[in-house]
Amino acid sequence: MKNTKTVELKNRISPERTTGISIPLGALCTKKNTVIGEYTVLPELAKFCKKAGIGLIQLLPVNDTGTQSSPYSGLSAFALHPIYIDLTALPEFEALYAEDKKFKKDYDAFVKDNPYDGKKRYNYSAILNKKEELLRALYQTTDIAKTEKPSDELAKWIKKNPWIVNYAVYKNLKFKYMQASWKEWKKEDQNPGEKDIEKRWTDSKNQKENLFYAWTQMRANQQFKTACDAVKKAGIIIKGDMPILMNEDSCDAWALPGIFNQNLRAGSPVDNENPSGQNWGFPTYNWKYLKEHDYNWWKDRLKNAEQYYGAYRLDHILGFFRIWAIPTRDTTAILGHTAPYVSISRSTLNNAGFDDARIRWLSQPHVPTGAIEDITWNHESAVKILEQFANRLGNEELWLFKNTVQGDKDFYEADLSALCGQE
Repeated sequence: MKNTKTVELKNRISPERTTGISIPLGALCTKKNTVIGEYTVLPELAKFCKKAGIGLIQLLPVNDTGTQSSPYSGLSAFALHPIYIDLTALPEFEALYAEDKKFKKDYDAFVKDNPYDGKKRYNYSAILNKKEELLRALYQTTDIAKTEKPSDELAKWIKKNPWIVNYAVYKNLKFKYMQASWKEWKKEDQNPGEKDIEKRWTDSKNQKENLFYAWTQMRANQQFKTACDAVKKAGIIIKGDMPILMNEDSCDAWALPGIFNQNLRAGSPVDNENPSGQNWGFPTYNWKYLKEHDYNWWKDRLKNAEQYYGAYRLDHILGFFRIWAIPTRDTTAILGHTAPYVSISRSTLNNAGFDDARIRWLSQPHVPTGAIEDITWNHESAVKILEQFANRLGNEELWLFKNTVQGDKDFYEADLSALCGQE
């Protein structure tokens, strides 16, 4: 009797070696998609792959990244990027293009002014802003916008995709604050909680705008799902690229703060090519919280991606087991540490022959006065600067940082001009 799971796997991904390509969706411009690669171009790529004997297409991440052009700087773990929506393939496009002279003029100018010739980078911000403007014009023609109520189609889609509530409310606020980080918003908008998010979602004053983001995601989902199904039908495996980490200015970090360690940032330790290590700026995960909630966020994320992909690439999969965690007040990764880690207690070191003074030498940075004096060229100024951040070690020209110093951002943010005689 055959193993059902083995047969299932063979039907999805061949165990044999397969030639594949890795590509960002935005690079797939065609005679039809002349501004930027879009979801609808994937079936055409599949035809090429079929002729060329290529069996797998690995796409770089296609999640919404907001104003950030890097596909690995996710604004949402679930939402697709609206920049890849094919406007001409939307059911609302044909009628508006034929009947509205302004829309026709704006769309034609958009295509004419943003030709992608493959010789230089496309203008990400200009394309994103104009495409959203055109999407809003198309949305205005829908009964959803006119009645400020979801259509039956959209209502069913929202029920199937409950993550859209957090995302729509977040995007609405993001627009209100001119795309500023949620950490710069008013206090009442920074961490509203589940009940308050639901209240904002159903608030009549926000309905039209909230539903715009829901409608946009529904249309993006329809285009991408249809395209991925066509690729699979052509016998080509489509592989998704899923970054393990989320941007600290993401919908998920805003709406679900318990999932993340907001006081730690992920990165990589010091190496030959990176003498200060790498600080990626993304919060690490609170795995204790995730475990207590049966890892539902991760399960939902994988389930959402499964509707598109036959295989996944989990970027930085090592982070599931060990990650380089950096205090949030540091800009470099020098003072990071692996998480999880096995600690050594002071008593263990004492029993091994290390007295407290030796432990202090090994575990705390000792700053000589001369290190600052080399910069200020003045002993008195160097002492004044050190007194602001450190305590002198006895009568020595050595200093230990005060407990109030949490990272190098404390130095960068301090005004030392007066202490350096530069008033």
